[in-house]
Amino acid sequence: MKATDPARKRAASAPAAKASRSYRASAGAEQTATRTKGTNGKVPPPSVYDSGKARAAVSPKKAAAASRPGKKTQAKSMASDAPEFMAPPESFSSGEGLGMNMRQMRPYMDWVFDNLIDEGELINGELLLPRNGKPVVAITSHGPGIAWVPLVALVGRLYEEKGLGETIGGMFPHPAVFWVPGLRAYYEKHLGTPTMIQSVDDMVDLLKKGRIGITGTAPEGANCLISFDEYVGPFRSMGMISAAIRAEADITMVAHQGAEPWSIRLNLPFGWTVPLTRGVRGVNIALPPYKRLSHYVALCRKFTPMATPADLALMSKREQRFVFGLEAERMRAEMNLMTDEVKDIMAQKKRVRR
Repeated sequence: MKATDPARKRAASAPAAKASRSYRASAGAEQTATRTKGTNGKVPPPSVYDSGKARAAVSPKKAAAASRPGKKTQAKSMASDAPEFMAPPESFSSGEGLGMNMRQMRPYMDWVFDNLIDEGELINGELLLPRNGKPVVAITSHGPGIAWVPLVALVGRLYEEKGLGETIGGMFPHPAVFWVPGLRAYYEKHLGTPTMIQSVDDMVDLLKKGRIGITGTAPEGANCLISFDEYVGPFRSMGMISAAIRAEADITMVAHQGAEPWSIRLNLPFGWTVPLTRGVRGVNIALPPYKRLSHYVALCRKFTPMATPADLALMSKREQRFVFGLEAERMRAEMNLMTDEVKDIMAQKKRVRR
């Protein structure tokens, strides 16, 4: 066993962090936050978008009217190209293995906001909307256990409020999820999982042809069951990252905090880690039933790969794998820094509540 010095670890990762900062979204000092409150069965109000200059509040009556099923939201989309990702009914079967219309997430969203969180905040959520004819691939931190669950609901709410409910989307969970009877059909219908996509090449084709507007995954995969010396653990899969780069899709990193009480971490004492394991400290154990969270925050940031499809075309398969590994490590370093930012935001909110 060896003791891990947090300061030393942070200093060791500084070069990667410094390099990745130049690829952050150029939002200046401003960040746009989407806040969603759970209301125990009542319709949550539309988000308040803070531009850093002024806040536009929506009255409760107008908020309820805009959020009722069947009503078109009056919010204008910030993604003028989103209609490119809205397939006509005759050419697309929503929820049958090639994605879904984002409006079909409503049962999932209602369940999350009614039962799991009081208030959710999505910072820089506009980076999750398709622009300039490009789909969005979200690379998110997994967190321990099911810490990702509220994040997916926040993304669905964003699309609903922006009037993009017909946009085709779908997330990729760990394949082990489908071992549970009934979950495959649920994920296809209400989370849009493209189960008919069987390879990275299939994913690249789907993205290039504009047949999906928003997709994503948490590359840590089964590492969510392991406690590492950093919140975002090593990525077990790079398929989605390589597909996004090859298809020239927009890549958005997402870090979140708030659902950690749903799990406990059994770690080695004194900050020890298991040698030769990339920082394994212990295990994460989920603790159902999951208590209602007072606040959940997710932070989005744009990622710009160093490699382009033209670069990859000149490389061997081995060289491409090396490049994808570098891009993945850049993402992981940046997402751990983002997680620190979200922790600071959560700490400030706790102080305000007190």
